[in-house]
Amino acid sequence: MGNVASASHFEIISHKELRRAKKRFLKINGSLDSELDPEDFKRALSLGGNPCAERLFNVVDVDGSGGVSFKEVCQGVANRRSMSSKEAKLHVLFKFYDKDGDGRISRHEVAEAMQLACPELFPRATLEQLVQSTMQMFDTDKDGYLNFVEFSNLMKASGMDLSNDRI
Repeated sequence: MGNVASASHFEIISHKELRRAKKRFLKINGSLDSELDPEDFKRALSLGGNPCAERLFNVVDVDGSGGVSFKEVCQGVANRRSMSSKEAKLHVLFKFYDKDGDGRISRHEVAEAMQLACPELFPRATLEQLVQSTMQMFDTDKDGYLNFVEFSNLMKASGMDLSNDRI
C-alpha cells in the first residue's frame, strides 16, 4: 500500500479510505502516476450523466491541469471528511458555484446553479427574474457578482441545512 506516513497529503485520511481510493483510481486509470480525465473521473465516482459532474471535477482538479491526480483525489476525500463545519461547507459550495474560479459568482453562474439544482422548475423567463431578484437582494456591494460573504448570506437566507452530511 505504500508508506502513508511519508506522504503528507495522505496523512489526514484513514488507511481504509486510502485503500479504497487507490483501488478505485487504479481500476479506472491503471496507474497512480497519471491523471483521470473528466470522463474517467465520472466513471470512478459513478456520476454518469450527472450535470454536476463537471463542476465537481473542477473543484477536485485543484491545480487546474485538466486532469485529477491521485493526490488530488486524496485531498478531495480529506476535504470531504473535514467538512464538519458550516463554514467549510460554504467554502466548498462557493467553489462549486464559482465555475470560472475567479473568486466571485457571476449572474450567469447563479443562473447555471439554479438550473442545475432544479432544471424542470425554471422556465427561462422565470429563471432570469429569479437571478435578477437574487442579485438585487444579495449583491450588497452592487458589483454584479456575489463574493463569499454575499454568497454565505444567500445560503443562510435560503434555509439550506448545512449541518447534514449530504453536502
